Amino acid sequence: MNVNKRHSTSTVDNAEKKKFKQDFPIARFEHLANELIYEIFDHLDAQQLHQSFFSLNQRLQYLCLNANLSLRIGMSSASKTIFERSFNDMISHHQHRIRSLYLFNPFVIDYFTISQCSQLQTLTLGNIEWERLESVLITLASAPNLVSLSIYIGGVGKQATVYSLVFQLPALKSCKLNFQTDAPLKLSAISINSVSPIERLIIMDNYSFDEIN
Repeated sequence: MNVNKRHSTSTVDNAEKKKFKQDFPIARFEHLANELIYEIFDHLDAQQLHQSFFSLNQRLQYLCLNANLSLRIGMSSASKTIFERSFNDMISHHQHRIRSLYLFNPFVIDYFTISQCSQLQTLTLGNIEWERLESVLITLASAPNLVSLSIYIGGVGKQATVYSLVFQLPALKSCKLNFQTDAPLKLSAISINSVSPIERLIIMDNYSFDEIN
């Protein structure tokens, strides 16, 4: 009796599974339309995109190279070899579409021509030399869409120069400056005659309360 009940239940289950497969056929990823794959791509940063899809087949490689994406580049821990492969294979083809850069490896920033990143909106920099930072900020003066900037830098450097250059950025709305240094800030060297569009400013630096004005 119990055997017949189990057999009957199994038959019903199999029939339901078969009907489910007919009503909702299982699609393979490679069978998805290009538009759906682009939607998936848009949720990944460039490193994830390259590692996950670029080498799978010719179609996905073509889509990686030709997708009209606004890329996010988040290179905080990638080795130089891995980054170079990603940059040469794919990222270099999309510099004009990059909208977000998160760069904490000191060698990575040298691969990007900031002036070519015309769509850049968000930039985070860390572990960068003071001289290189100054050069980048000068270049960013011609970045029309940069609205958010975060900088993390240590050691003794030209804080006043960095402040002056940041306040001259034409479209900047949000800025976080984290100067991990014990060197006192010399406010007399900072120009206060310029007008900045910054609406949200976070400063972590070494200065006295009386110097805030």
